Amino acid sequence: FNIDSFDSVDQIVTGCASCTKMLRDYPTILTDPAYSEKAKQFSKKVVHISELAAKDRYFKVAPLPGKKTKVTYHSSCHLRAAGVSREPRELLRNNPNIEYVEMEYADRCAGGAGTFCIKNPEQSEAIFERKRRAIEASGAEIVATSCPACMMQLKNGLKGKVEVKHIAELLQ
Repeated sequence: FNIDSFDSVDQIVTGCASCTKMLRDYPTILTDPAYSEKAKQFSKKVVHISELAAKDRYFKVAPLPGKKTKVTYHSSCHLRAAGVSREPRELLRNNPNIEYVEMEYADRCAGGAGTFCIKNPEQSEAIFERKRRAIEASGAEIVATSCPACMMQLKNGLKGKVEVKHIAELLQ
């Protein structure tokens, strides 16, 4: 259905790391000869908004009001698995109103992992604790990420001590 529905478009832009990963994985899932070639073509159309913004100079990182804001980036597991890691950081580094700081363990899971945090709350909390310490040690006022599920985990775990924003919220 998705392949047929998006056949006429040139690009499919997502704001969700998990969707980016899944849509790019269609060729490995849809192996039926009737759709295997279409699945390959479909997956090439899928782009995360941070990739689009980093290559298309139409987008800019939105200036934040006031002084330079210290921002760090949590790299979601699904977006890294989809091959996207450099672009969100590049967007943040290129904003003259942001002091970008790479936190320790930026590329490690925050412990949400879909329903993992619901099925294994103690383990999830222990995993998040490492992330929380890294965020606090960075001194960041904002943690940006590219994954709505990670945003929920970060917001729940940080309890308002550090603001959490999707990378798209920092674009204009």
